[in-house]
Amino acid sequence: MGFLEHLKKAAGKAVKKAIKAGEKKILLMLLPYLAPIILFLIIFSLIGVLIAATYSAMASGGYMTGVNPSPEDVKIKQFEILCK
Repeated sequence: MGFLEHLKKAAGKAVKKAIKAGEKKILLMLLPYLAPIILFLIIFSLIGVLIAATYSAMASGGYMTGVNPSPEDVKIKQFEILCK
């Protein structure tokens, strides 16, 4: 091994140590904010899941018909059947 190869190895180790130290410093700086951020992401995800579950549970096309069906309801249902 030549001098340059040893120098490259030493530089690589130094860079890795610096990156690890930088990661630790950034993590320590963000530590007070991580709990609220994680809590926000969990709540945001749950709200998204609830909204998606609500829309997936809706009956397709049934929301267009009322208690007293109108003549347009028949046309809408026929159009839906043709589109499937």
